[in-house]
Amino acid sequence: SFYVDIKVQKPVTATATNTTAPLFAVTSVTFTNTGGCNSFTATANITVNGPGTVKFHWVRSDGATPPVPPDLVFAAAGTQSANISWATTAAGTHWFDIYVDSPNNQQFGRASFTCP
Repeated sequence: SFYVDIKVQKPVTATATNTTAPLFAVTSVTFTNTGGCNSFTATANITVNGPGTVKFHWVRSDGATPPVPPDLVFAAAGTQSANISWATTAAGTHWFDIYVDSPNNQQFGRASFTCP
């Protein structure tokens, strides 16, 4: 005679977890413009998807090189603003572009104004 003991257990299931976080990036830039000739101010509202540091610079339509602004340090996803001003009486359309050097290495838009 012999003896058999069969035990049925729940099957082990693997659970998949995503261990990779999305790369830090600027996800959008919107502009608010105020003033005009002699007193134009462009404000860039820079939005990111998580914590990190954004390095950027402004480009001006007349080729002048504005000072490099301070880095924006984000503790979490969100929006911060940076602004720049220009006083000119030169006729025509003038603009500022914002260029994100890091993390995106990408131009993100233009703020324009026109002088008569």
